[in-house]
Amino acid sequence: MTGPALQAEALRGGPNLLIDGLTLHLTPGERVALIGPNGSGKSTLLKLLARQLVPRGGAVYLHGQDIARLGRREAARSLGLLPQSPALPEGVSVRELVMRGRYPHRGPLAQTTGQDSQIVEQALSDTGLTHLSARDVTELSGGERQRAWIAMALAQQPRVLLLDEPTTYLDLAHAHEALSLMCRLATARDMTLLMVLHDLQQASRFATRVLALQKGRLIATGTPAEVITPAFLHATYGLHARVLPDAKTGTLLIIPE
Repeated sequence: MTGPALQAEALRGGPNLLIDGLTLHLTPGERVALIGPNGSGKSTLLKLLARQLVPRGGAVYLHGQDIARLGRREAARSLGLLPQSPALPEGVSVRELVMRGRYPHRGPLAQTTGQDSQIVEQALSDTGLTHLSARDVTELSGGERQRAWIAMALAQQPRVLLLDEPTTYLDLAHAHEALSLMCRLATARDMTLLMVLHDLQQASRFATRVLALQKGRLIATGTPAEVITPAFLHATYGLHARVLPDAKTGTLLIIPE
């Protein structure tokens, strides 16, 4: 039986111990949306899982191994994190930024291999950035920058990818394309996705499971249809809405009242 791709056991940490005793398990190939109101601890949880914040209790396991016992490069070969607002480097081209995704596999001083170049070119193509690959990252629009960061994460080829609001700055079409791409690649590579999404209709369309977080606690887990109900929306967001299945896609339509 295949074990969890990523799991947290009694995890505690974050500002003011926001995450206190949280347990979760993600199976290989799952596409999981992490939802919840602002301030519920979604970004903090991702940072704890990715070892960007040091837990004050509990443990995180990556494919059965305690992540605290893994070297940073070793962990990064299997686990990637695309933060909400990554620091923007100066004097770096789009291609050079995407190539940074290969560092865990070859080290920062090693020579670029043909395989590295091939993977980077594919990531640029997949995110529609080939024609901008020589441009300085600082010259890009907000949406183009976001796609460059996504391309870097794809070039890393992690087995588990954590995405903190990956569609920030993207217009509707590019947001749909980016999520569709990541989900297709996750399926093809048996890669596990944990995505912080504010758009619950996106969560319904692209996630196989939803985790709902409120005040640092998991309050619901299940399929989108099981979790995103009128009662849940009212209790969690203070929103009165109807939730209807889309006749064509089977995903949810949320209609505020």
